[in-house]
Parts: sequence; structure tokens; C-alpha cells
Amino acid sequence: MALEDDHETRMVIETGGDYPWQAKEGPFKKSDFNQKTLWTLICHNLETVNEDFQQLKKRINFLPQWNFDDIMATVSKKGASVGAHIDDYSVFIIQGKGKRRWLLEENPKRGYWPDLDIRLLKQFDPEIEWILEPGDMIYIPPNVAHHGISLEDSISYSLGLKSVRYNELIVNFAMDLMTELKKESYSVDRKAVSSDTFLISKKVRDDIFQDITTLFSDRKKFEYSLQKFLTRPKNESYPDEELSDKEILKILKKTFLKRDAWARLASMKMSKGQYRISINQNMFLLKTAEYKIICDYFEKSPLEPFKIRPEHLKIMALQEIFIKGFSMGLFYREIE
Repeated sequence: MALEDDHETRMVIETGGDYPWQAKEGPFKKSDFNQKTLWTLICHNLETVNEDFQQLKKRINFLPQWNFDDIMATVSKKGASVGAHIDDYSVFIIQGKGKRRWLLEENPKRGYWPDLDIRLLKQFDPEIEWILEPGDMIYIPPNVAHHGISLEDSISYSLGLKSVRYNELIVNFAMDLMTELKKESYSVDRKAVSSDTFLISKKVRDDIFQDITTLFSDRKKFEYSLQKFLTRPKNESYPDEELSDKEILKILKKTFLKRDAWARLASMKMSKGQYRISINQNMFLLKTAEYKIICDYFEKSPLEPFKIRPEHLKIMALQEIFIKGFSMGLFYREIE
């Protein structure tokens, strides 16, 4: 994976690089894995390329699907690490090969070394220590400082969970609101006479504040935007070809398909017997029975070919999802 340009990989070189704690993004050359440097290689999204990792992902199916991020491998030379740091998400780390010492601090001071490629803690006072051997697992909650040091050449596998970052969510919500606002604006009451023409009056401040807070306090609009936000794919899907709905329907009736590995689905229960689902930010309303059928298809491994059952294509709400999904590249023909 690290030698190819279609995978997300990165390397942290603790010592022996151009400068301490150098971070580089793949693809890499074989010469980058220098025996004279302390390097750690990180490969992301393993569940999209290998069925074994799909099975590993199912081990945490008690957690919400929308909360899952990816499975990554951390490959380290003996003595290497990525330094003491904090993540804003939780993670399960399984030791695959070799041994790794884990040092943890539950309430770290948030100060960081300046001018580094990666964000490392300036002060780290661990109070917990474990040594993981092959098959051992550690769970690290959000905001717990941790430092993993490879005691021998090792590989760890991390099942990472997403955090909902408010700075991104608020921007996303504001953008959704902007598409509805069009030319709505605030106009000053021209009957009011101002003795200080440089002053923004309290009434103007109050009126605009009230308008803006009213917009942001619309619960239905917020939940709609949140659902879209939580189904943003890490990589966009693209169709192999442009076809009409009739042509797509013919393909769906007779062809083995695969689901795009980046496709994300999240749902909200709207009323008794009705769900709203979002697939890669595309919204659909489904009855309970229809919703369960779609969930069954999305619980399949994206690496596993499947055929849509004929009776499912006769349900118009499901037919719409499959046709639109195929036209967007969320479903595609299995290549034999």
C-alpha cells in the first residue's frame, strides 16, 4: 500500500530524517524505509481493500456505523514511536506482530512543542503503563494522552472512531442555511434618526442577533444538516458510465454488484413507521420494512458481490435508491 499512490499512507521519522519528527505522506519508495532511521509507517482504510479487516470491523458492530472512521496499520521499527500526543476520538488498538509499550496520562496539560510536523505534548507524565503482545488490545478514550513505543519490529491495528468536530459541523450547517436564505437580509429602519452616524445601535445589534439565532435554532434544519454531515464520504464515488434510469434498471435486475467502500449510511426515525436515511448526503424517506432491507444491503461487505432481489426492485422507494446509487457510483458492476 505504501508504495502505491491510490492509498492513504504516511510516515513519521523520529530520528535520522531531515529533522526530528519529520512527517511525510505516501506514496513511498523502498529506499524510504531506511534501516538507519527510526520510522513509523501508518496505512489507513484497510477495511476498503481486504476482507479480513471487514470481519474485524464487525467485531465493533455494537457501535453506531456513522461513528466509525477506519482501520489503520501502524508499522514500526524497534524503538520507534509517533510521540506522546492526544486524539479527540476513541480507538481500539490490537497488537498484531511484536510488542509495544503503551504509556497513558488521563488528564494531560495541553501544551505542544512548536515548529514540528506533528502535534506532540510538551509535558507528558504517564501514570498508566501496559505492554501489548500479539493478540492483546487496548482501548484509549478521547483526550487521553498516549505514547506507544515499539519494543521490537511491530505492527498494530487501530479501529478508529470519528469525533464530531464542531468547527466543521457549524460551517456545514451555515452553508446549508445559506442555500435557503437567498437574498434575505436586514434593513435599517429609516425612520430612526442617529445623532452618532458611526454608532451601531443596540436595536440594530439586537435585531440582527435575533434573526441569526432564530436561523440557527431551527431544530429540523439542524438535524437534516447533521445527518448529511455524518454521511460525508472520505472519498467521492464516481460512476463508470452515464446511463439512463431504464438502462440502469436493466443492469440492476441481472448483474452482480458491489457497494462502493466509501459509501456511508445514517438514519433518523421521523415518525412511527418512517425513517429518513442519508447515503453520502443524499436523503430518502422509507417505511420501516424498506429501511430494514436497505440496512441489510449496507451491512454486507463492500468487497462481497451481491445481486438485488427482484422483489426489492419492485418497491419504488428502493428502486429509486438503487438507481440513484448506481448513477453516482455507490453501486457498480462486479468485474469477473
